Amino acid sequence: MLIDPDTHRITAVLDFEFTNAMPAAFTYDPPWWLLLSGPEVWLERCALDEFLELYEPRMEEQFLRALARMEHDY
Repeated sequence: MLIDPDTHRITAVLDFEFTNAMPAAFTYDPPWWLLLSGPEVWLERCALDEFLELYEPRMEEQFLRALARMEHDY
């Protein structure tokens, strides 16, 4: 809420339910669930190259494009 300091009346009510503020670098920290299993599963199998081969295209094609569409729409 925003309150007028002189009258102590409410001047606005803000809804931050869908607000997200973070450093731009976090855009490149997409969710691991793009591959439906955590990195620890892939690393236990010593398959980092396989993980990156599958993960990076999905990050670009699914996650970042979805973010761009949402930003464009709103």
